[in-house]
Amino acid sequence: MLHHTQLSFKEPLEYREETYHIVLHHSEVTSRHTVEDIHRWHQNKGWAGIGYHFFIDKDGEIYEGRPLDTVGAHAYGHNKMSIGICFEGDFNKEEMNDEQVDASIMLLAILSLAYPESAIDAHKDLTNKDCPGKNFPMERIYENVGLCKMFLKALFGEQVELMMVSNEWRHAHDGMGDEAEEERRHNAPDWFETGNFNYQRFLDLLAEVEEEDWHRLCRE
Repeated sequence: MLHHTQLSFKEPLEYREETYHIVLHHSEVTSRHTVEDIHRWHQNKGWAGIGYHFFIDKDGEIYEGRPLDTVGAHAYGHNKMSIGICFEGDFNKEEMNDEQVDASIMLLAILSLAYPESAIDAHKDLTNKDCPGKNFPMERIYENVGLCKMFLKALFGEQVELMMVSNEWRHAHDGMGDEAEEERRHNAPDWFETGNFNYQRFLDLLAEVEEEDWHRLCRE
């Protein structure tokens, strides 16, 4: 469900030191498009690359955009303290399908566990824009994220804590060459991958849950 991408950015990206918002957007495009398309559109604007950290398409597939621990370009005035998630579609003109809703609930629950001080906000809550659209199912998503978090804690218990890595730990060896990078990875928690969270390991564990049970949980 979560796909690691190999996007190239035109300039170095700044690390994000704090996270207080997880901001939800729509792409405002009804025709099908990809994370690579948005990356190209944003570069054509003169940006380093895609401004969002995640993109959820209409099939419910999640794609990485900007590296999770970097500053995004998606919510003016809040980028240095937020994660941006973009949903494929224009939710002023269409309704979100169940696949996208379920994927968003899972991703938001995981991010909320990784960044417990963060609030889940619609883009319009932070700016004067109408993004992510009048038909965006904010209430349905928000209500089920709390339930999903309880489910994940019950399922994985203390293992949830092992998947979180502090900014201080991550920065300890930054910019110190290949030898320091090798030491950093050698001494990392078993589930450390990149940034603050090993999503793929988490999703591998979630795959052990029956798909019907997972969708039923997301839609209660």
